[in-house]
Amino acid sequence: MSDGIPACKRLLEKAGLEGYQISKTKVFLRAGQMAEFDGCRTKVLGFHRYNLAFISQHMSLLLNTWLMVTKGYWEFVGEIRSQSTEGKNWSTTEMEDSGHG
Repeated sequence: MSDGIPACKRLLEKAGLEGYQISKTKVFLRAGQMAEFDGCRTKVLGFHRYNLAFISQHMSLLLNTWLMVTKGYWEFVGEIRSQSTEGKNWSTTEMEDSGHG
């Protein structure tokens, strides 16, 4: 037996609905209960939509910050590398003179 019927019962109880009937494949509600259930569903979906927008906005901010920090790091590394190689001529004649070639 699947968990569908107990899940439906929990969902309907959380929505505050009473007097419903559950068969193997359908849920039967009294008049007006579907509108009440839709109201609960709309509240939940609105809450989830708000949370999703909030999370995506903050994740975007975190990603942009991380990209700026990473870019700054690599620019710094590039500057250090260029400063450490300034004034050095890496020609083959110097390498041969020093005995490395």
